[in-house]
Amino acid sequence: MKINKISLLSGIAAMFLTGCVTFDPTNVGPLDSKVDEQNQPAVVQAVKIANERGKFKRKVMIKPSEKAGLFMTMRLHQVPGEWRRDLLMTMDSKLTEIVSSMKDFELVNTEAGNLATPGVQISAVPAAGSSNGVYLLTYNILNASFTENNIHKIGTTIAGNFIHDRNTANKISRTAQQVDIWHAHVTVEVMLSDPSGKRIFTFNKKVTNTSLFNQRPDFNNMKAAVEQAAAGAMSSYAKKYAPPLYVVETVCNGNFAKLSHGANYGIARGQKVSFYQTVKRRSVTDPSGYEDAKRYVGSGVVGIHGAPVEFDHAWVYVKDNDTPETNRVMMWTSAEIQ
Repeated sequence: MKINKISLLSGIAAMFLTGCVTFDPTNVGPLDSKVDEQNQPAVVQAVKIANERGKFKRKVMIKPSEKAGLFMTMRLHQVPGEWRRDLLMTMDSKLTEIVSSMKDFELVNTEAGNLATPGVQISAVPAAGSSNGVYLLTYNILNASFTENNIHKIGTTIAGNFIHDRNTANKISRTAQQVDIWHAHVTVEVMLSDPSGKRIFTFNKKVTNTSLFNQRPDFNNMKAAVEQAAAGAMSSYAKKYAPPLYVVETVCNGNFAKLSHGANYGIARGQKVSFYQTVKRRSVTDPSGYEDAKRYVGSGVVGIHGAPVEFDHAWVYVKDNDTPETNRVMMWTSAEIQ
């Protein structure tokens, strides 16, 4: 058999130039050595900003909002009273986990212990100026409910024996099995205020979590929805307040890019990322001058295909970045959370 040498060499070259779909930090291809020289000035500035940010922390206290009292008393026939305090405690615990790992904050205390005490009322948020320089991160569950879907799964069962034409056969009947699918719906709110009482941000998040094969509304299903909603609300922090991001490394021939920050600034799995270069363009307000502009060169998703999210860094799967013709995201390319 005659082998086409050109085709063979092309195939071998493609093997070396193709990245990997599953994250592998040891898989380094030719494109992983590329550096975004044009974007270097933006990276130098980003490093300076991050260094300044690292010099201070905001002391923060986590506690339920005064409005959380409404959640405890509102008419929610599917969410009994004994669940509600536990759901607030679940949200408190999740926010404590997230905030304690963030570089901008120093957690001073929470009210989880008070929430765990039966009969204890949710106290008022301290008045402006009374928190001794402490920021307040308050939270509330705005709504919680269940919905049910019934689906019918056709199964086959053996009902018995019968005689037909002198042969014994099994009588087969088909039965419809009802499968219950419960959806837990949760809407939460997280708000940060400075020591003077000025609101810094308010993040809301609505989540639906599905549970199969339960005969009734399940507390664990709703608890998981609260945790997801709390994490989803705080993921907005990275979009608004993370310091400028840039790529510090790529692997798998450009398929995965390592960001300059990670969970320390609220970057989380599943977040969408846009990559860009900072370029100069003529100013709109001053035609004789120039201003910085963003030229977008790629996109990706944090933490998928096995990519890890670490404290100081997060890996992003970059779409269509593993060939010489499409490779635009490289070391020193800037990034932002969408």
